[in-house]
Amino acid sequence: MGSGFFAIMSSDPAVIVESLKSKKVNALHATNGVFGAAKQMVVPTTMAGFQYIHENDADKNAALFVALNSDKSMQDMLKAKNAPRAEYDALEDQYTRMRKIMPALATQFPDRMVTFAFYDAQDPVALYEALHTAGFGMRGLHKWGYGTGDNPKPILGAEFFEKVNGFPFPNSVAHMKPAFWDVTPEGQKGVVQVVDLTKVFGAHGAPYLSAQNEMLMPVKHPVSYAAGLPMNLRPKAP
Repeated sequence: MGSGFFAIMSSDPAVIVESLKSKKVNALHATNGVFGAAKQMVVPTTMAGFQYIHENDADKNAALFVALNSDKSMQDMLKAKNAPRAEYDALEDQYTRMRKIMPALATQFPDRMVTFAFYDAQDPVALYEALHTAGFGMRGLHKWGYGTGDNPKPILGAEFFEKVNGFPFPNSVAHMKPAFWDVTPEGQKGVVQVVDLTKVFGAHGAPYLSAQNEMLMPVKHPVSYAAGLPMNLRPKAP
């Protein structure tokens, strides 16, 4: 498998499987979520999580894969929780949410395959099951704010991965709950290893994040994460 960034412009698990196969992807590390919080929150945590994975897993050929709730997924979850009109109005579209994080990841890890896809369900369990059934090496799954604490919400889809990490939020944002925390079911499947990236030292000789959610590891192109990277991705009209 080579390196580089590519987009999977479908939320159909079967299409996602075939797209990954077409790029010779045979193993992956994944995370998933809404990514609806401000960029200054989601970029440091997303970057630090994948930096930890990159440094601590032997399979450097595994793709870095981000699964995002699609617009349909968000609308359906808002409807299920009887959300007020204000929450619908504040909702960012899937491409805006994607662009917060994907340019940063692609720039930080130029020697790895980096990709993303959307999912229409409330959670990515069906997508992860499809990837597992298709024979991909499910090297790892990680989440921020899930699978940690005294009364944690589960990391859904954990049963399909070889290793699962739960990262506690840094102190400055520890009070925040991940999006749709209230509609996430209980019951953890699989074993979650909790790793505090404000305390664990990386290859750079310091923690990955400060208690104020600042990146402490070396970051490539910190001012313009999207340097040279086309991110105006939207489906083409038929």
